[in-house]
Amino acid sequence: MEAYDPDAPLVEGFVSEEFSITQPVLSSDATLVGLDISSGNLNPTFDQSTVDYSTHTLRSVSDMTVRPTASVLTKLSVNGVPLASGATSDSIALELGQNSIDVQVTSEDGKNVNLYTIIVTRTNAADPAGFAITNIELLDGIVPKLRLTWESEPGATYTVEHLNEERSWESVGADQPSEGESTSVEVILSPSSDANLLRIKQN
Repeated sequence: MEAYDPDAPLVEGFVSEEFSITQPVLSSDATLVGLDISSGNLNPTFDQSTVDYSTHTLRSVSDMTVRPTASVLTKLSVNGVPLASGATSDSIALELGQNSIDVQVTSEDGKNVNLYTIIVTRTNAADPAGFAITNIELLDGIVPKLRLTWESEPGATYTVEHLNEERSWESVGADQPSEGESTSVEVILSPSSDANLLRIKQN
């Protein structure tokens, strides 16, 4: 048997061709570019590098959905249930008190995993009673004040609350007793906030 000679001429009728195979490069990115919830607001505001969030809901809000969005071919799941990027999850039941919603993001190459967590606090307090605010007046002075006037129930008491920097409601001053069918209160506005969010609750 003759030894193989790599320099020998090719036999007529045979063709030699060189080729290479390029393996696709899979992404290692495991971050979200968007995260939306059906009720309330994320605190802090969404940022893809931030993975821990919180929000508050009223007692009447018994469930919530989330919609995570990723920029690449990642694998997503919400509380362990697979979900496509940009799709809305099934309704997630909320118990009174704290609830945890976990959004897991796995990179395309399977090497990286990020867990985005939303702590949803469903308040145990009764929802604010429905009544009409009849007048809002900005008062002149060195200290900025706002006078709120609303339809009230004789004999009732009311609490004026504002949304603080931690995105939770806290009372402004003492409870306000009803002044009859109409009640007014003056509230000092916070100079450290671009927006003063207020609400009135009947106790």
